[in-house]
Amino acid sequence: MEIRRLTNDKQDLSTFVKFPASLYETNKQYVPPIVNLEVERLLNEKSLERRNQFAYYMVFDNQKPLARVAAGMYKNLNQKSKHERGFLCYFDAVNNMEAARMLLDAATEDLKQRGANEILLMNSTKFSQFGKGVLVNGDSLTDAAIFPYHFAYYKDLLESYGFVAYNKHDTYLVQAKDFPYERFMLLSEKAMQRFHYHIESYVLNPSNIDSLTDKVVSVIHQCYSSDWEIPQPSVYDVRTDMEEAMCFSNANHLVFAYSDERIVGVLFIYANYHQRMQNYKGSLFPQYYLDRIVNSNTSKHYIAGMVFVVPDFQRKAVDLSMVCKAFTLAQNSGIETLEVFTIPTVTAQYERAFTSIGGLKTKEYAQFILKCAPDTVV
Repeated sequence: MEIRRLTNDKQDLSTFVKFPASLYETNKQYVPPIVNLEVERLLNEKSLERRNQFAYYMVFDNQKPLARVAAGMYKNLNQKSKHERGFLCYFDAVNNMEAARMLLDAATEDLKQRGANEILLMNSTKFSQFGKGVLVNGDSLTDAAIFPYHFAYYKDLLESYGFVAYNKHDTYLVQAKDFPYERFMLLSEKAMQRFHYHIESYVLNPSNIDSLTDKVVSVIHQCYSSDWEIPQPSVYDVRTDMEEAMCFSNANHLVFAYSDERIVGVLFIYANYHQRMQNYKGSLFPQYYLDRIVNSNTSKHYIAGMVFVVPDFQRKAVDLSMVCKAFTLAQNSGIETLEVFTIPTVTAQYERAFTSIGGLKTKEYAQFILKCAPDTVV
């Protein structure tokens, strides 16, 4: 076996992005990304990876890839949180501790050389996953497609190396037929009257995505807390994820809460397109274009992402009012389920909110952390 630090170019990053598909090729729950789009994102000067000088590592055995990971330092986040923390993302590996150790040795040494005294591992930098770690509970679910999906042994590999589970990130599923719509709509209307706000909605399209992205980012930046220990997204990060939903989802709704002209909340809800992407096997041609022509692969399973309320309007049922509006809109598409997820480090707060609307916990993710002084040997 050998460890390689990849060149930050299209050829090497294509190898990096393609590897998990070979690892999970027989697994029905894994959703491969569109390779060309993911490589373009990693190479974009505005991406978190390029802005923070991420390095990419892979282990090979006679040219066969066995493991991968990316390593970087979020300088702005570290300045705000007063940490010297390195980050690992995109960890995927065969069930082989020797390969995993070789990979993690190289990546952690890189980060220690940059001054890291602790290392946090999460799934990726993508804003739509917002700090998700490794899937640690939910492997036995019957979901046709889970994004992101990981093998159960990842937890064992990481813990054997010295990582310990850190911030949790839970996913909840709400059955539309069980959602107490009438009761919550009444509460929503009373809250809007009492606290003087109203709800408006938009469907993303190429002509409005720039202006709507700016609005979403303005709310996120007001809500953002360094306690979340997640890098603050840029306009590029948010726009890229909304573009993906606009491209692959058969329906989407961007819901804003307004107090006069000020935006005080945002919720993005879209039809789950991961089953659709699973069918593409990492490439748009030809299936995606055929789907566009015949409008196939429509989904009645929705995902609620980017749920944010500015601090002075929290506890005023703004999130509930936006969810009620989203349900009203999605009912026209015959919504059957809604998937929502928590933000790491504030799980308890969101758990109460999601269980109150009938949510059932379906998946649990966990970040992993490794304590290591820069001058020690791991």
